[in-house]
Amino acid sequence: MRRRRNRDYTLFLICRNNIKPLKASLPTILKECERERIIAFDSESEDGTDRLLKENRIKVVKIKKSGFSHGRTRNLSLNYSKAEVFVFLNGDAIPVPGWLNELIKGIDGCDAAFSRQIPDASCDPLRITDLIHHPYFRRSSCAYIAKNSDNPIMFDTVSCAIRRETLAKYNLPDVTFGEDFLWAQLVVRDGGRIFYAHNSVVIHSHSIYKSVSQIIRRHFEEGRLRSGLREGYKIGYFLKFLPSSFLLDLMTLYLIQMPLRKKVFWLVTEPFLRIIQLASFYAGLHHNMIPERIKREVGWV
Repeated sequence: MRRRRNRDYTLFLICRNNIKPLKASLPTILKECERERIIAFDSESEDGTDRLLKENRIKVVKIKKSGFSHGRTRNLSLNYSKAEVFVFLNGDAIPVPGWLNELIKGIDGCDAAFSRQIPDASCDPLRITDLIHHPYFRRSSCAYIAKNSDNPIMFDTVSCAIRRETLAKYNLPDVTFGEDFLWAQLVVRDGGRIFYAHNSVVIHSHSIYKSVSQIIRRHFEEGRLRSGLREGYKIGYFLKFLPSSFLLDLMTLYLIQMPLRKKVFWLVTEPFLRIIQLASFYAGLHHNMIPERIKREVGWV
């Protein structure tokens, strides 16, 4: 893989207990990026992640686990590099060859760019449906996100590039969830541009639907982030969601390789899991109407 040398960039790896995916991703990373351009932020890994990075002669910066957040940690990059462009990659994301060139190329004329994500082999079928029908990941081409475009405002920091001057002007929010979504709203509404780099691909997914508590927390937070846009989520959205999700999940189950008994399990549980998702999202949209005591008991705060 030919490395890009005509762009001043630093690659930051955001790591915690990622030794298994890093063993898969480091060959691609080191083929596409010189070691001296790479800095890893490691949040007190206990599985040998930091040792693996050091064995590959990658600079490791220790981060306190108690002080970690995706926004805060990425903002720290301003203290470690003067490069024109900062590339961020989560330690559990495995890049597909060519990912870095396409991502850096995509930032030309933009404030930021982000990669397409595809599910890994262990991903649950409902999350596979979410990813392959994502507003951007489902596209067949790249896209520009700007104030006057028809494309929805979105960004994802799992694999992304941000101009240093933009990050210095607009720090990523120090929140537990959704720092990328909030950041994108601010940058685009101020006239900035974000590029969806369809040809920059990473393997990354979380099996949210294997845990009811994860479904509740994740989709409550998704709703909370969009509470300022809740006028766009009228009754028609909720009426259409369950039947359309069922058809899409049915299609996913038909296409993926999985033992028949597991397919039957997911088919039977799908309506209940999607109802929990929908209810949690609705609660998040109206989070300001829910007493704090109830939020704490349910685990939303």
